[in-house]
Amino acid sequence: LRDRPGNPTNLILNTTRAPFDDLSVRKAFLHSAYVDAGINSVYFGTVTRAGGPLSSTTGFYSPDFEHVYDPDPAEAARLLDDAGWTEHDAEGYRVRDGERLTVHFPYTPGAWPAAHQALVTQIQATAKQAGFEVLIENGDAATVSGLGNTFDYDLRADYWNTNTADVL
Repeated sequence: LRDRPGNPTNLILNTTRAPFDDLSVRKAFLHSAYVDAGINSVYFGTVTRAGGPLSSTTGFYSPDFEHVYDPDPAEAARLLDDAGWTEHDAEGYRVRDGERLTVHFPYTPGAWPAAHQALVTQIQATAKQAGFEVLIENGDAATVSGLGNTFDYDLRADYWNTNTADVL
């Protein structure tokens, strides 16, 4: 494997609806994901995590964003508390007004390498430690694409490879 230029493989948070319409919840989710550990575990150090919108192999790349959302369980907890997600249910998920902090993640397993699927599962597990219930909802490519086109998701996987920063 090699690092590809452009917008690296990433998870897109849908900011048009709850729970990610709340900036504190978005930040908490990002601080809950142990991406480096997952990448090292499933890719054995053969790829580099991109912390920003461009991979390091892209022209105009800036390292300024690389560590903005490093794992920080205390900060994730503080942000969720501040956003009103202060209670926990019996399974450890955050709850507010009787509703569990659930993230719907439509996913097409066959469209991604097995290593990516393993990485997604690891992110699901570390997000649970912060109190997020990430529901990976497997579906065929047409269904998952349709959900993405209509913004009927909370989280989705994507990438856009190009040799310039015009991807932004």
